[in-house]
Amino acid sequence: MFREAQAGHDQQKGKPFMKIPFYITAFIILAFMLISCEPEREIIESEEGTIEIKEDTNKADITVSTEKGESLTMTVLKGKLPEEWPADIPVIPGGEISFSQTAGSEGMQQVQLQTDRSVDEAFQYYREKLQSSGWSVGDTMSMHMMNMVTAEKAGKKVIVQVAQAEDRTFVQIAVEQ
Repeated sequence: MFREAQAGHDQQKGKPFMKIPFYITAFIILAFMLISCEPEREIIESEEGTIEIKEDTNKADITVSTEKGESLTMTVLKGKLPEEWPADIPVIPGGEISFSQTAGSEGMQQVQLQTDRSVDEAFQYYREKLQSSGWSVGDTMSMHMMNMVTAEKAGKKVIVQVAQAEDRTFVQIAVEQ
């Protein structure tokens, strides 16, 4: 379903959807685990393509290349925001950044953080912060222990998801510039 939705989204922009044979989420998890190691370079090859991982203590660059010559590069940072992160989307006070990532050349960025605040408190914080910073708040969704809000401003789109896991609240923010 995600691939169908993403394909439709990319086709609307007049761009072909690049089919990558691996899930981006798997790379994020892999990169997050790897960035705690010593500097290293690893290449994983398969019939479908190649994954190249260049990692350091707090950073991993992951390039996925298909046999057709398509590629996607992601940068994953441990514990900090990407360099181009929008100033009007702050980290919730008391929040800890788990990791951030930048994917491709189109300005796709994502941050995952944790907070001791409740799901409702964190959701309210981001919805109010987006509105007060001039973002046009769009859809909101609330489900059992998970809330989501979307917003747009000056050609940028943001999705904020807030969810409970064990005793912590996790906030995931995705920005498309």
